[in-house]
Amino acid sequence: MRIIYKLLAKRSAILLSLFFVLFIFGCYQGVLDPIDRQAGLTRKEFQDVLIKDKSKKSKTDNEINDSQVPLPKFSRVLAMPKSPKVGGDKLITFSITEQVPLKDVLMELGRVAKIDVDIDPAIDGTVIISAKDRPLMEVIDRICEMGGIRYTYKDGILNFENDDPYAKHYIVDYLSTGQLWGEVQTNVTAILGADASSSISINKTAGIMTIYADSKQHKDIELYLKEVQKNASAQVLIEAKIVEVTLSDEYKTGIDWSWTAKNGADVLKTSGGFNSASPVTLVLGDAKRFFHGSLNASISALETFGTVRGISSPRVTAMNNQKARLDFTTDLVYFKIERKQDDLTNPTGGTNSRITSTSTPVTITQGIILDIAPSINLKTNEITLNVKPELSKLSGFADDPINVGNKVPQMVKRTLDTTAKIQNGEVLVIGGLMSDDSSVNETGVPFLNRIPILGYLFKSNSQISKVVETVIFIKATIINSGNATSKSDRDFHEKFDLNPQPYL
Repeated sequence: MRIIYKLLAKRSAILLSLFFVLFIFGCYQGVLDPIDRQAGLTRKEFQDVLIKDKSKKSKTDNEINDSQVPLPKFSRVLAMPKSPKVGGDKLITFSITEQVPLKDVLMELGRVAKIDVDIDPAIDGTVIISAKDRPLMEVIDRICEMGGIRYTYKDGILNFENDDPYAKHYIVDYLSTGQLWGEVQTNVTAILGADASSSISINKTAGIMTIYADSKQHKDIELYLKEVQKNASAQVLIEAKIVEVTLSDEYKTGIDWSWTAKNGADVLKTSGGFNSASPVTLVLGDAKRFFHGSLNASISALETFGTVRGISSPRVTAMNNQKARLDFTTDLVYFKIERKQDDLTNPTGGTNSRITSTSTPVTITQGIILDIAPSINLKTNEITLNVKPELSKLSGFADDPINVGNKVPQMVKRTLDTTAKIQNGEVLVIGGLMSDDSSVNETGVPFLNRIPILGYLFKSNSQISKVVETVIFIKATIINSGNATSKSDRDFHEKFDLNPQPYL
């Protein structure tokens, strides 16, 4: 018996071990992963997802059938609901073909729409309307437009009253010292028309405009102020690079600007041809096409014509239709001397002369002044630039003919006034601002060249002349400070988002 018992126990242990192995294998292959049961995948399925078989050729995006890709499930946006519409999406058929008092029309409208209505007893007049299967709100708006009334909807009650003027405050952020206040006031007054019951009051310090008008006028004013705010707050980032090119002998007449046409530039305006000392203005087109969007690369290309020296690389942000000034000048001071002679009588009866000298400092500037006034068109993404560069340089000194020894500086000025329309991100180039620098270089034998008269035999003079052309690169980029939301996002918000908060 003991032997049989041992054999049964041994066989039971073998069967139990085999069952345990089969159970573990089954759990590994088919039972849900105990770590992440919510995914609904077994461990083997996890391996198939995470470990890619490199021997299999992966499908490209073009080989994937769109029908095999499941559409994502959209969840409703958790946001505050919009204000309830009058009647929701209810369609009604409503017709008034005879002259019926407006109050009776509104009562009939409430009966047809099955909505409680409150009517101001002061409402008067008649309307004729015919609407077939039209939204209730549209019918109400049409009646109010014809009857000169307005309505409110609260707690399921539709209230009608005469569209009498009422006060509304508009918050604006115009500069108190700017001209925009006067222009806006003039245009708002024109919207109000000759209606004596309407008025406008402005508090520039607080930035508040109080307007007393009816609802239709308020809608027109809101639309106007919205457009003014959007355009007036638009800004442009102006990046300027000012360089001087000391021209080589081959290009003494000026830079040959025809090279820019080979690199994507569009000629905007020229005077005297490309290869000329006359001012030239051109647009380098899309900055992405021109030297792959690198301003430094385009400036380096000027080294073909001579030695390039950078003067300044300023960056400034300018408001729409507001002038920005870039000043790169140094002050030169000289003195204006005035002498006055007075005759004085002495005690002996004779006269003495007294001379009084007065010295007045006079300051003049040397360098570059760049005035830029941008005008932005947000619809077409275009920028109109009015550019006025002024280049002034010291050319020498002149003797004061009255005051011996007094030196007066002589200045050379180059100015240009141009207006150009460019696309957002394009580069405007202004060239042809030329100056001729001459200097005399004296060489000779030391000591001997200083001997009077004979010294000329031991020295020589050479005149060095160099032509410098100043080139200004201006890149303008619109900064959408008032609204950083793209048009596609705004359209999606208006169509699908239930959040009543609008994009600003």
